[in-house]
Amino acid sequence: MKTEELVVKPLNFTLSKRVTFPIANEDLTPIAKTLRKLKDMTYYLGICGGGTQNLYLLQVLSKSNKFKWRRLIDNDREQLLNFMDLKEALVYSKDDLHYLSKLAKRQHRVEGIYDRYFYFLFKNRSNGFEETNLKRPKLKNMEIELVYSEFFKYINTEKLPRGKYFIYLSNIFSYTKMSRRLWWIRRWYILKELYHGNFKTPRLKAELNHTTKELQNTIGKNKNILDGSVILVWMGGVLLRTKHKSIVLFKKSNHKVEILVEVPLIHNDIDRLG
Repeated sequence: MKTEELVVKPLNFTLSKRVTFPIANEDLTPIAKTLRKLKDMTYYLGICGGGTQNLYLLQVLSKSNKFKWRRLIDNDREQLLNFMDLKEALVYSKDDLHYLSKLAKRQHRVEGIYDRYFYFLFKNRSNGFEETNLKRPKLKNMEIELVYSEFFKYINTEKLPRGKYFIYLSNIFSYTKMSRRLWWIRRWYILKELYHGNFKTPRLKAELNHTTKELQNTIGKNKNILDGSVILVWMGGVLLRTKHKSIVLFKKSNHKVEILVEVPLIHNDIDRLG
């Protein structure tokens, strides 16, 4: 059964056949109630990663927002290929079970990685993870564009249309394969927290300060990303056993990026986000 409801279009890259993260591992259900209240967003811009989390976000946000375009960016083109496979699993499935079956049988998955990757996801028995990544999303009349690029390079060089954006950044500020520049800056912020006597949660507080400053220097100063734009970021996602994690929504207001809401997460959430 084929459902004509989703078009995915690569913009500037060709596809290969190696996939690192077959699905995402976020649980976005703790922030879903707040997301449903967001309105008047005109553009969706997100890091692709495992991809399923973006499908969940688009399902939640599209009920109250009419996006002129939806664009996913990744500096790993294999993840963009992976998203093409997700699209095929979605449009050729008829229900949740059929969708889950097709996720496990995709053509470009890497043999062996499923055992290692899914073990950590399922051992924690997170219903929110399953809701976000394994339940068939309901998306209609939608085109998603894929861009091969480093995210902040794209933000700084692309001539974006003026409008209110929803921007999904995953754990770009704490992921172990982040740029060396972000890695060193993050270390500096952690040292500053320790210097000022914060020994309980120096990493999480450092990431929050670091993230706020980076967002201000990029999104805050971008004149085409208008006030009212919202950014979703995961905090604390460096090691699989990181205890202190949270989902943070930032909002651009008066040309400044400020925290809109922060939702702390319990220990058993998985934190290599993709």
